Amino acid sequence: MKGYLLLENGTVLPGIITGDYKNTLTKITASDLSSKKIKLNNLVFELCDDSDCIPLNLKTVASMLGKIVVDSLPVDYHLYDLKTTYC
Repeated sequence: MKGYLLLENGTVLPGIITGDYKNTLTKITASDLSSKKIKLNNLVFELCDDSDCIPLNLKTVASMLGKIVVDSLPVDYHLYDLKTTYC
């Protein structure tokens, strides 16, 4: 199923979700993004392929909060959720 990864800086990355199909908050590392696959328990989020990816420059960031989104609510709703979550 299709979904997207929303990073706390507002970047939206499309992808494919396998396993559990639910919204999930998580810490994302630069290595997760470079491998283009994020695994969380029973959920795997595969980022877009090279032809449709947004170039990322995360050299100064070791990790950031992200949310895997599977519903059709507005991005602003999920971004607010990220900004008000403390991990």
